[in-house]
Amino acid sequence: MDSLGLAHFHVCACLQDLLSNIAAAKQRRLYFQPRKRLYKALRVPMQMNAIDCGLFLIHYAQVFMADPAGCIAASIHGRDEEFFCDEAPIAHLREELQRKVRSLHAAEALV
Repeated sequence: MDSLGLAHFHVCACLQDLLSNIAAAKQRRLYFQPRKRLYKALRVPMQMNAIDCGLFLIHYAQVFMADPAGCIAASIHGRDEEFFCDEAPIAHLREELQRKVRSLHAAEALV
């Protein structure tokens, strides 16, 4: 599920096809059977507005990349919330990105 509560299985299928093709090109072998789909909708916090989806996506990617094996294991055992429930980093990320955008805007104004 995404942060608006929607499942996107068609997107998962496209991503799996892309990753399978990349892996096959690099390793010259198929990792997944073409018809077998290997994805699961995770339970993630719901965003409270319609504008933070990018922040939620960045947060989920950061959490996953920090511990992919742990995230997958938690998902398999139905403990998704252990990895994704803390929304404080999302607020911090919003503030950090606002500072960067303002800084870039100010630097551009000086040119």
